[in-house]
Amino acid sequence: MEPILIDKDERRIEEEKQHLIVVVGFLQQLHDAFKAVGIDVTLPEMANLLQYVNMVSRPHALEEFVADKMLDKAGEPNFNGVPIRREKLRDMLDLPDFSAIAATIGEYQLISRDGFGIRLNLLTLAAGVVAKGAGADASLEQEFTYFTKNDRGAEVAGHLKAVCDSLNGWNVFSNSFGWELKGGHDEEMIPGVLYRNGSFMPSLNFIRRQEALA
Repeated sequence: MEPILIDKDERRIEEEKQHLIVVVGFLQQLHDAFKAVGIDVTLPEMANLLQYVNMVSRPHALEEFVADKMLDKAGEPNFNGVPIRREKLRDMLDLPDFSAIAATIGEYQLISRDGFGIRLNLLTLAAGVVAKGAGADASLEQEFTYFTKNDRGAEVAGHLKAVCDSLNGWNVFSNSFGWELKGGHDEEMIPGVLYRNGSFMPSLNFIRRQEALA
């Protein structure tokens, strides 16, 4: 059977798109803060740093990162032909003022709440400019658009859509009498049928469970 569209979560898609715009602005600000002290960073490096910098177990994560980047930039210096060990060189470092970087990182918690994070696969960094990838919007549309995966799912979805169409049709008719069927948001009034935003729709989770039985 041909796959059947189950749901397209328009609200989640729009939320993800808006969050991505915020992330681009944040990472650009962070990148510029590093650049101001002479440090080049990549998108993965910024994302990894943000995972550790606020952890209690890594209180000096930012300082260590800045030091490592400066050591990388220094290469392999030597004294009269004798290489200087990296550990010794670290002790000699005069770290730049990275308070602006720390302040920017401190804002990360404001944009990472509600389960939204940084999606590196949707971002690009070129010539110092952080941007949304060319296929980012299409990728989000695809991620939150759900189709059936097998024949059992298609059959179940077909029946559920028929039930939902009947219930929604009844509500259109019964509204003229001032009453309608409804339930709690995302609540299954009957197995496989959700009530969301004023209408009945097939339950994605229910269909996925049925597909797993195939």
